[in-house]
Amino acid sequence: MTALGLALLAGAGFLAAAVQAITGAGFGLVAAPVVLLLAPALVPGPLLVVTVALMSLAVVTGYRSGGRLGREDARLLVPASAGIVIGTAAMFPALGWVGEHESLIRTVVGVGVIVAVIPMLVPGFPAPAAGPVVISVAGVLAGVLTVLAALPGPPLILTYPATNAARYRTGLAVLFLVASLAALMVLATGPGVAPGGWEGAGVFCVGVLAGFCAGVVAGRRLPLAVVTYGSRLTVLSAGVALLMPLVG
Repeated sequence: MTALGLALLAGAGFLAAAVQAITGAGFGLVAAPVVLLLAPALVPGPLLVVTVALMSLAVVTGYRSGGRLGREDARLLVPASAGIVIGTAAMFPALGWVGEHESLIRTVVGVGVIVAVIPMLVPGFPAPAAGPVVISVAGVLAGVLTVLAALPGPPLILTYPATNAARYRTGLAVLFLVASLAALMVLATGPGVAPGGWEGAGVFCVGVLAGFCAGVVAGRRLPLAVVTYGSRLTVLSAGVALLMPLVG
């Protein structure tokens, strides 16, 4: 990989981690399309390994900054986590097909993400009722998308309720951690976590750590409305980014 490619990879890690720290979401959404262009061997396995480490750090940071989760959070996190495991397990028989149809998958996921998020960016549009059933279905979809493209974010971001910015960030981090771990287990039993190698992963991780630290500082006093709207914008951006290679 060229020096320019490595610099862009570090920049992608910085931006994705900063967005994650500020909005509670967006790491995979921002990083996956860019990493797929610059270092396709890092998607999804190595990117998921980095995501596990980052989400673990985000959960700890969230708890220490006022984002402690309680019983009401568990009422949604447990069914969502169960859905994630089911979704990732269901993708195991399709791993070979996924590898052979990357372009088709990118198109379907990109269009679906854009169609789902655009109405939620309109002021006054009602958010879906996020009960255990809705969030468990979102979890299943997140598990499927995690294996397809390391993108668990869209279904969870668009359905997970937000009552407090710190708790919102922490709750999403828990779900992204579960999704990444489940997907890694599926990949480990199939083609392997990193069949294409780890080239560029070190530089990417440096950017991720720097970006997360910057994001934590920048997002401490942001109101909840800004955090949630920002997370939805990351969903839209990811959908557009997935379709960009097709335009080119």
